Amino acid sequence: MKQVFLSKNGIAVEEVPDPKISENTVLVSNSFSCVSIGTELNSLLSINKTLLKKVIDKPEVLKKFLNVISDVGFNKTKRLVDKKLNQLYEIGYSSSGEVLEVGENINNIKKGDFVACSGGGIASHAEKIIVPKNLLVKVNKKDHLFHCSTVSIGAIALNGVRRSNPTIGESFLVVGLGLIGQITIQILRNCGVDVYAIEPNLDYLKKAKENGFENIYNNFKSLKKSVSNEIRNIGFDGAIITASNKSSLILKETFQLCRKRSRVILVGDVGLSIDREDIYKKEIDFKISTSYGPGRYDSDYELSGIDYPIGFVRWTMNRNMRAYVKMIENKQINLKNLVQFSQPIQKAKELYQLLKTEKRPLSAVFTYKKITKRLTQTIIKQKIKNDKKIINCAVIGAGNFASEVIIPNILKYKKFCNLQYLCTKTSLSAINLSKNFNIKNISTNYLDILNDQKVDTVFITTRHDLHFEILMKAIKKNKNIFVEKPICLKKYELDEIQKLLNKKKELIFFSGFNRRFSNYAKIMRDFVNKQDGPVVVNYDVNTEVLDNNSWIYKKEGGGRNIGEACHFYDLFLFLIDKQIKNINVSSLNFEKVKFHKTDNFFVIIEFKDSSLAKLNYTVMGGGEKKKEFIKIQGSHETLEIVDFKSAMLTTKNGRKELMSSTYSNKGHDILIKKFLDTILHGNKDVSFDSIIKSMDLTFKIEELL
Repeated sequence: MKQVFLSKNGIAVEEVPDPKISENTVLVSNSFSCVSIGTELNSLLSINKTLLKKVIDKPEVLKKFLNVISDVGFNKTKRLVDKKLNQLYEIGYSSSGEVLEVGENINNIKKGDFVACSGGGIASHAEKIIVPKNLLVKVNKKDHLFHCSTVSIGAIALNGVRRSNPTIGESFLVVGLGLIGQITIQILRNCGVDVYAIEPNLDYLKKAKENGFENIYNNFKSLKKSVSNEIRNIGFDGAIITASNKSSLILKETFQLCRKRSRVILVGDVGLSIDREDIYKKEIDFKISTSYGPGRYDSDYELSGIDYPIGFVRWTMNRNMRAYVKMIENKQINLKNLVQFSQPIQKAKELYQLLKTEKRPLSAVFTYKKITKRLTQTIIKQKIKNDKKIINCAVIGAGNFASEVIIPNILKYKKFCNLQYLCTKTSLSAINLSKNFNIKNISTNYLDILNDQKVDTVFITTRHDLHFEILMKAIKKNKNIFVEKPICLKKYELDEIQKLLNKKKELIFFSGFNRRFSNYAKIMRDFVNKQDGPVVVNYDVNTEVLDNNSWIYKKEGGGRNIGEACHFYDLFLFLIDKQIKNINVSSLNFEKVKFHKTDNFFVIIEFKDSSLAKLNYTVMGGGEKKKEFIKIQGSHETLEIVDFKSAMLTTKNGRKELMSSTYSNKGHDILIKKFLDTILHGNKDVSFDSIIKSMDLTFKIEELL
């Protein structure tokens, strides 16, 4: 399918794989998508800024930049920055079309329905889009689709009006008559409000007058001269600012025109330097209107489809969308002279050039041909060759970790490993990674890859909840498998994997337990093995605080114990090759501070030889620079590993540095090379049983938590 993107070179129209539906979502074939001129022109200007200008505008970016250099070095930081600057960005957030497929848990929408869709990165300028159920609403007639493609803009306007709480007979001022402002004045009129407006663009001003609005002025001065004596003496009951202007004078002038205890709502983007005197004596209620309404920026609402109870939140963003569509269908909103200009998506570059001119239209709409052919979720530009001396592999799931660690390490071994496919959740990720790594074949459907017999090896690096599903199908398709940790999220899934792999002993199966492959792990194991008695291993992990809505805590992640700590248990079992005698687990719970149960937990593993392995995993503290600190105490000596950057041995004769490196060396590159070598040469010196044991221990600890 075709999709419009922003790039550092401007607008790009690219051929990308069709998106793949999932639960709580709907696949929509766009008929129209509305161009939000102000928002999208600002995006164009922003992307064309130099890196230096962006750093000057946002000093916090410089701080992050310097921190990354400190952690991973200048060269890797430069690669990350280049990747960011060269990538494509989705554009568009309001569209309408026809439903092609309906995912699980969707009851009120069916195939063939007409819908209006909202959301940045969702209702994009693309032939097909995947839309979560709370971000789309039904449209009753196909004839209304063109105007209903403005649903996001309309919901924004409607939410601004709701925030102002107008009552019949009041007088309101609207500042700025772009498309949001034009819709706002019509909604206010429907509420029985006496509407006044200011708009410097004479063409936009004229359109408002064509829709029956008389009290429209091109500046504050003209308004003050013409306003009635009643309003001049009392002031406006309320005002809604939909303008885009960095000057704070707009707020000042608006406040001065409003009465005591009036309501001023900011919908647009203006300067926010407020003179206290302008609002203090009048006790003006100044509020911000957050986009489409309640639910916006809440991932549980937007992406997971969890609605707010109507008894507590009457007008959510979805209900605002529905109300706006209903107003269009009931002819309460007139868009005929506001939304006139349209272009097919293929002419996107020409359209955006027009929008940069002084005579640009008030709004514009992309049009799309009706999709009749079947979905194409895999684009193949380079055929795969059969060669027993070459590994043909694919990466399924390519988030930050895969793109920054896994893929670059695979590409180091191009002589005997061809990375032929990338499969990602979104079309955007697919096209960006394809361009960044020069990989020709891209997909949004991993089944297409598993069904390709020429692909003999897959790297599974999706979110955790998909690991089990994909690797089970990959095993049945006789693929060699590298699956990132954890290999699954449930004990019964681990049992299923073990049963199936026992029947497929010829396959090579590795997990992303990379720490045991680090050169520092070899030093640790040599230290443990030379001791003449038990050892005590203390592993302190100081990790970052995550947002409460992080995917790590949800079903996709499984929590931090399963999702991350499995790494550390694997290292324990690698270092101490003895039977486990006992496991003690505790976690911190607070009444005042809400932590997840896997944010702060502590594990003590007792082995039969009396050795102890202790994990202290916490988000608490003062932002320590040491993220991972390992201390192994033997009979008469101690080994310390700091962030896999240094190894220090302490004996009665003093301290000695055994190894040091500028940046963390956690064994990712060695692990991937070992995996590929094993496929080519068949030296199975990495036991599948060790992977099972590490995951089994993880699940036992999870039960105790």
